[in-house]
Amino acid sequence: MLKFARNELVRKPETIVEDISGGCRFIHLGLLVDDHVAADVDEMTLLSPDLLATYPKNEVLQSADLTLKGLVFPAGPKLDLKLVYTTDPEERTSTLERLSIDAGGLGRVTLSARLSEFDNTDVDSPLSEQSGVIEDVLFALEDRGIVVDILLPVISGGLFILEDGRAATADTIRNLPQHLISKDSAAAVVRFINALPNPQGKWTLTFQSEEGLPISALAAQSFHELMGRLPGDAHIRATADL
Repeated sequence: MLKFARNELVRKPETIVEDISGGCRFIHLGLLVDDHVAADVDEMTLLSPDLLATYPKNEVLQSADLTLKGLVFPAGPKLDLKLVYTTDPEERTSTLERLSIDAGGLGRVTLSARLSEFDNTDVDSPLSEQSGVIEDVLFALEDRGIVVDILLPVISGGLFILEDGRAATADTIRNLPQHLISKDSAAAVVRFINALPNPQGKWTLTFQSEEGLPISALAAQSFHELMGRLPGDAHIRATADL
């Protein structure tokens, strides 16, 4: 794995590599995020069927269970990350069973989703050209600083909620039809928007639709445009616990 992933994983003098059932484990490893940013990892475990046969071919893993413990970016806090997903190339479905970031005292965030009509091999195309639709999403956030200290520096370039203007975005949410989102759920989303960029508290949001939201819609240039592309049978629920 270190040989074939030399552009992503960095061996250190103290690095230990272990073969385990279903995959491999690395102790004290460097992880290259891009050409200029590297992170340290206390322990990384990757489980996937036929991992050592698939990875050298530069093919997308059809399913994977990735655990990172003690992930540290330069001058950042320690994080634990978990990613579990499965895909079915023949059925063109994919399930994100769990993507979670645990930042200890700063809080944690968890995301799960189900997709259909999805080509799991098309990972290089721009978001606007991605196939597939999103049928279910669950987002849960317990924030005691994780958003402002960790998440916003990563996603702020595409954060239309603030780019569009807080008041206009809140009005868009309030004016959505009640078959799409109840008044209580809309109020919870508006409270989240008004709390940004430091939304401390506990928040949840779920999205469900049999028709599905096209993945390409996530490339919308504004929050208003994204809301306009929601399918007619969509239903959104949200909670806020401050």
